[in-house]
Amino acid sequence: MSLRLSPTSLTPAIRPPSFSARSSYLLMLGSAVTFATMSACARGLHGYCDWRVVAVVRATLAFAFTLAITRTLRVPLVWPGPKTLWVRSLVGSAGMLCTFFALAHLPVSRSVTLLNSFPLWVAILSWPVLGIRPTWAVAGAVLCGLLGVNLLAHGEAAGSAGWEAVLAALAASVSTAVVMLGLHRLRKLHPLAIAVHFAAVSSVVVVLAVVATSLTGSPLDPFELSTARPWLLLAGVGLCATLGQILMTSAFRYGPPDRLAPVGLSQSAFALIYDLVFWNHPLDATLLGGMVLVLLPGVWLVLHPGRAPVED
Repeated sequence: MSLRLSPTSLTPAIRPPSFSARSSYLLMLGSAVTFATMSACARGLHGYCDWRVVAVVRATLAFAFTLAITRTLRVPLVWPGPKTLWVRSLVGSAGMLCTFFALAHLPVSRSVTLLNSFPLWVAILSWPVLGIRPTWAVAGAVLCGLLGVNLLAHGEAAGSAGWEAVLAALAASVSTAVVMLGLHRLRKLHPLAIAVHFAAVSSVVVVLAVVATSLTGSPLDPFELSTARPWLLLAGVGLCATLGQILMTSAFRYGPPDRLAPVGLSQSAFALIYDLVFWNHPLDATLLGGMVLVLLPGVWLVLHPGRAPVED
């Protein structure tokens, strides 16, 4: 059991000979920095506008940018697409809502680490979904990671966010795991086509969620957009989300996924830097211990060789 996917799981197998593996690692590192920056921008908007507005901006701008890029490159769009593609887009949309709720209420480093706990959930879900029984080593790695999740959750539970934001971050990471378990079934589709489908569906889902929650007792908080800072942060969320997606897609297209995924988990380190520089969060033992216990087993689960999912 692992996240060990064949290169064709995510993208076409055609790989330009001039594109080196080192370049793919740099692209993945760039995506980690960019996604951490997006998370920091979202956190910085707390107090300026409702987190649901941030989610709408992230979804709609990403759709506009990815659609423009796809049309420029003349990549065929897929609509309505297979059932698996809809599962990927709908589950990912729910995860997006949970992500921005968590980012609005948790320190960036804590929320990003919880969001990056998805390898643990992949390992857990692979047994009932794919029939891949975990080894004792994998079970130990999962237990170690869950202990780290527990430390991070209890470390924040005493704060102002409470358990709602922690559970939202964990729900988002579970949605990522579900998406990754289904990616191998979409191997024949171009990654940009998948990205456009997800962006389109997520835009509709997020807008409907905002309307529904606003009409059922959770009206949007008043906006504070009279200065340039919130507008720049909103633009940063949309631009970083799109750029991060493009960088990650390019990295997985030309590099080995089982080696690139641990690079993506470095988001937590960059998020920790943002916490220290902009929010002066202390480096307490609970935070550092929880991050180590979550990320190290996650890296091991990604790299651990295991049986690949049965191809359709």
